[in-house]
Amino acid sequence: MPTTEQAFTQAEAIAELTKRLDQAEGNVDMAWVVLCGALVFFMQAGFGMLEAGAVSRKNVINILFKNMLHGSCAAMAFWLLGYGFAFGDTAGG
Repeated sequence: MPTTEQAFTQAEAIAELTKRLDQAEGNVDMAWVVLCGALVFFMQAGFGMLEAGAVSRKNVINILFKNMLHGSCAAMAFWLLGYGFAFGDTAGG
């Protein structure tokens, strides 16, 4: 049977491991958001190329500007609202 001192040391070790796991979970969440965001911006560039090939030459700049504006507005909206909804203090309950 463990002594009180051993049980206290085990409890400290468990608390430290729990803290490290929580930090690692936050890091993995952030890496996933960054990776998905990069994939979305690559898709946006692909759609821009597709649309630029589907319109006449004089409209290419307008289409590319529209795509750039759309990506910028989406990034701003995520910065303003999305991050709070995804990772706010009450996330998960």
